[in-house]
Formats: sequence, C-alpha cells, structure tokens
Amino acid sequence: MIPIIHPYFFRSNYVTYHNRPFNIWVVAFAKSIDADFLWRLIALAIYVSFAAFIFKVRIDFLSVPFWLVILLGTLLGLGLNLFTAGWMVVTKGGQDPITWFYGSTARLFTGELIPVAVLPPLLRYVSVAHPQTYVQMLGKQTGIGGTKLADILPQLWVLIVATTIILLLGYFMLRISVKRARREGTLKWG
Repeated sequence: MIPIIHPYFFRSNYVTYHNRPFNIWVVAFAKSIDADFLWRLIALAIYVSFAAFIFKVRIDFLSVPFWLVILLGTLLGLGLNLFTAGWMVVTKGGQDPITWFYGSTARLFTGELIPVAVLPPLLRYVSVAHPQTYVQMLGKQTGIGGTKLADILPQLWVLIVATTIILLLGYFMLRISVKRARREGTLKWG
C-alpha cells in the first residue's frame, strides 16, 4: 500500500509549518507526495510489467471492483498511518511498532509470502482476522480473475467494516494525541 500521509510527517515536520495559515491535513498530504511516492509508483509499474511480460498475467485496469478494493486498501493504510502518527506525537519517539506489527503480520499471514491454504489451522484464523487478507484476495479476484462486484460482496463487507474502524481509530487517535500534546505544552506548532 502506498501511504497517503506518511506517519513520520506528524512527528517532525509540523515544526516547519507551525506559523503557516494552512489546514494541517492539506499540508500533510502535500508534504507526503514526494520522491518516495514517485519511486513507489515506478516500482509498481516495473512489477506489473514484469508480471505481464514474464508470467503473462493480465490485470484488468478497467474493473470497477478492482479499483474499489484498491481504494479501500489505501484508506486502510491511511487509517493505520494516522494512528501511527498519533502514537508518535504522544510518545515523541522515532519507533513505529504499529506499522511494523501490521506489516509483519500481513507478510506472514495474508498470502503475501506464504499462501493462506498452507498455513496451519490456528494461523488461518489470524489470516481471516487480518484486513490485508481481504485486500489481497479481493484484489486478485477482481484484477486478475475478472470477478464481478456482486460475487465479492459477501467478503467485501468485511473489508469495508475494517477500513471504516481503522480509519476512525486513526483519525481520533491523532486528534486526541495532538490535543494532549498541546495541553502538555510539548507541541511546537498549532
């Protein structure tokens, strides 16, 4: 997932913008669209080209369900980054245990490195509970398999609920963290 707002932005870069008359969210979004974002898009293009030419995989970029799954996955990442940003504002640390834990469990239990079908039965429950499993599974079904929206609706609701919960948790975590840092006098901006 490409993060829309990078969590490290909230830890250090707002000092630069503390006296600017801009909306904090607009600044965070604009600051996050940088060279890293461009390199991730280039890497994605290379992966897609490699899959198309070497493995003859055809991705249906005109599939509306595919883009809906991509949008939900991006919003899921945004919620996670907002939550992480709140964590960093409160702890004033450079550590990011939330994204590390989420990314590690996503790689191990969602089919990214190890197919879900070969996981032991107990670990399959972790896979079912992990939102990234649904992004990967539904993305493959709609982008490569050509599955229609009506066919993925029973599983799509899980992704919609998880995305909504994580997005709301992230938003409120950051909001509460900023208020706490202001109250404690440890916030150098706003």
